[in-house]
Amino acid sequence: MLVRRVVSSRPSSLALVVFALSGPALADEPVPGLAPSTARTVEMRHAGWSRTRPRSDAARFGMIRGGTRLAVRGQVPARAGDPCRAELWWAVEPMGFICGRDAVPTGEPPGGEPVLALRPGRRVPYSYAIVRAESLPGFQTPDDVRAGRASKSFSKGMMLAVRGYQDVDGVAYVRSWERLLVRQDGVRGMGSGSTWVGERLGPGTKLPFGWTVPRRARVYRDPTSRPDPARVPRRTRVDVVEERGDFVRTPLGWLRAADVAVVRRISPPAGVDARGKWIDVDVGEQTLVAYEGSTPVYATLISSGTSERTPLGNYPIWAKVASIDMDNQEGDENVYTVQRVPWVLFFQEHNALHGAYWHDRFGSRASHGCVNLAPADARMLFDWALPPLSPGWEGFMPEDLSRSVVVHIRNSARIPPFEQQARIGPPRE
Repeated sequence: MLVRRVVSSRPSSLALVVFALSGPALADEPVPGLAPSTARTVEMRHAGWSRTRPRSDAARFGMIRGGTRLAVRGQVPARAGDPCRAELWWAVEPMGFICGRDAVPTGEPPGGEPVLALRPGRRVPYSYAIVRAESLPGFQTPDDVRAGRASKSFSKGMMLAVRGYQDVDGVAYVRSWERLLVRQDGVRGMGSGSTWVGERLGPGTKLPFGWTVPRRARVYRDPTSRPDPARVPRRTRVDVVEERGDFVRTPLGWLRAADVAVVRRISPPAGVDARGKWIDVDVGEQTLVAYEGSTPVYATLISSGTSERTPLGNYPIWAKVASIDMDNQEGDENVYTVQRVPWVLFFQEHNALHGAYWHDRFGSRASHGCVNLAPADARMLFDWALPPLSPGWEGFMPEDLSRSVVVHIRNSARIPPFEQQARIGPPRE
């Protein structure tokens, strides 16, 4: 998917995310001019960036919400002519520098809103709706509705994040993420996404195991027999006792290998920190396993790209973003827009691990190249992947990818199962 916006009314394109990786690295050497500050905490006046150095041409590496309060570790005089147009830069925790115009001292303690907080009973952070009509108009104000002055047209199938609802002269409207009024009868609510949740793996968990993929998987007494009348419901967890050709033996009997998404333990591959966190994605089985060193800690089903569109290889996560808008890339046959995709870990150009609220086909290929996850799984992996986002921080772009969590993508159904098919990092501008 092509990313269009990072956060509405905030830095607003993938180009900005990519630009955050340009410029000098966040270094450990002392910063000239850094001095103690009388301010202990500053509050962001609006959404903005934390930079690697106290100057406007330094790399941007963190997105921070307006109203977030940051602990101050010092201040640096601003350079003459700096576009920041302030007397100083704040050095803030956990790292980085904020232009003095973007934040003001406050007596309140550090803190901010939790990233993508969930309401009770919800699996996704927003309400979503899918456009049911072609060329559905969006209006900025009720007066624009009355005058028929549309600011935007939404195509059928576009998925909108809903901020709220409003009545205009007796007609119900939804307020889209970009604050446009859209007739409610032109959209359909999408619910809270899949209820599927993967499994936390403990010391006693035996691998391999798997989940059945078809709605009703057939059971066989042995690989040469006719199927039994019994059927196994979709996503039943089964221990895999033996693998023989096109069949696997389970405590329930023999099942077709194609009907079971198998989770297998692998050793840390070359190119992965054998002591750190890394993620194994097997597009042949449509499974994912999160590892801490050589220990598997979480496993689940995924939906990768159709027609081999998810590239094999080792990819360090180059950006961690709480939510983002996505749409089709150039050359895609289908035109689509998906607003506020949650819990996004970019690993290779536009491709990302992310929550998918619009389908429940996990265990089967279904994406345009990204690795789709059920909402609960996406949230778990987002929180687990380093670095953690402090309250009020909406995104982080590491400058040193050698320290990032690596996503290892392979295909156990092909020979060879692994090769480096694409370059690492963000898209080239």
